Amino acid sequence: MSISKLKLLSGLEKIASLKTQEEWDNSGLNIDSGKESFEKILVALDVDKLSLQEAIDVKADFMVVHHPLFFNPVTNIRESDPTGRLILELIKNDISLYALHTPFDKLVNNTDWTIAQGIGLKDIENLTENNFGVKFFGLTGVYSDTVTLKNVIHKLSEAMDIEPSKIRAVGDFDSSIKKVAIVSGAGSDFILDAKLKGCDLLITGDIKYHEACYGRDLGICLLDPGHFNLEKAFVDIMVERLRILAGEEG
Repeated sequence: MSISKLKLLSGLEKIASLKTQEEWDNSGLNIDSGKESFEKILVALDVDKLSLQEAIDVKADFMVVHHPLFFNPVTNIRESDPTGRLILELIKNDISLYALHTPFDKLVNNTDWTIAQGIGLKDIENLTENNFGVKFFGLTGVYSDTVTLKNVIHKLSEAMDIEPSKIRAVGDFDSSIKKVAIVSGAGSDFILDAKLKGCDLLITGDIKYHEACYGRDLGICLLDPGHFNLEKAFVDIMVERLRILAGEEG
């Protein structure tokens, strides 16, 4: 069963509106094959050599990914360049590419929510909001009873199916944790927001040395399980929403 380009793009807009993306983002149709209908959609966190080959193998003609293929204007396309090769292969195989980055990140039921549920947080609220009280980035939640940082590391490792040793920690393992902030992806810019919201811990990715020092000096614990692990639930979430969309379209 095929879906028209118009209905698919309209449906994706309903899932996460491009109007909400950040100025620096490049969500939306990154590559347009020119096809007016699509037979098979492949969802991936990124378009890379592996996910593109999978799309080719299963004969998908439309890809939905979280991270855009490019954020800056493309001045040339060369086969010798990794991004250039991806662009050329997408075009050669008539595969359109659609990215949902910051519009997805701002949804209520996104990867932040999945993680919060997975580690047992309650009373979920927005970490940051825009001027209209609408979710911006991140969520906060609380534990019914105070736990330790070590406890949260084990909860996170089980929820993400990764080894506890893969989770980078800033803070004493015996630190008391009651309120937690979660920002999937790279969210070190929200360390102060989390602290001001009364959080004992921020779970996010791509934390660098100076950001870790800042969090330590601010008196907030940090956990970094990795950018990929924080956002890999994007695939399951988007597949489910696309199935709902397909059902609505009959």
